[in-house]
Amino acid sequence: MLKKKTCWMAKNNKNEIVGVIFCTTVTKSPDRLPTKDEYLQQGWPVDFTNVLILLDQLCNHQKLMCDKKANIMLDLFALVVKTDYRGHGIATQLIEHAIHNARNMNVFLISISCTSSFSQRCSKKLDFSLENIILYKDWSCDGQKIINDKDIDPLHPAAISYYKVIS
Repeated sequence: MLKKKTCWMAKNNKNEIVGVIFCTTVTKSPDRLPTKDEYLQQGWPVDFTNVLILLDQLCNHQKLMCDKKANIMLDLFALVVKTDYRGHGIATQLIEHAIHNARNMNVFLISISCTSSFSQRCSKKLDFSLENIILYKDWSCDGQKIINDKDIDPLHPAAISYYKVIS
């Protein structure tokens, strides 16, 4: 991702990182999604493999590209802003920067996976369209429930994927 220059950060006036957006380009292919074991073999931490599986289940990139007649898309899969800097428009600016760069790369389809209500609000504000919703209380992996109901933050009850076609 770093070599492809599809990740960006926001810094404050002291040059400290206050927000980041991680993106990757996805190309149309008939490949199937990786399994948990394949993610582990690729070196992903055990605890993070469930997050990767959630993101895979949340947005079917191949179907979305077929539906929107795109051969490539920019996937915004992680957006983080430090707590003290939330509410200042940083997340929105990071998404807008990703959209601008997608245009420059001649990529006209963007997906974003939102695991919090904060990023979901930004996506709606920027006119992204709803793709899919997974309620954390209903989410399972390999037939096992992943999150206990008591551990779900009522402010963030679901992961939602959105997409945007840009011109």
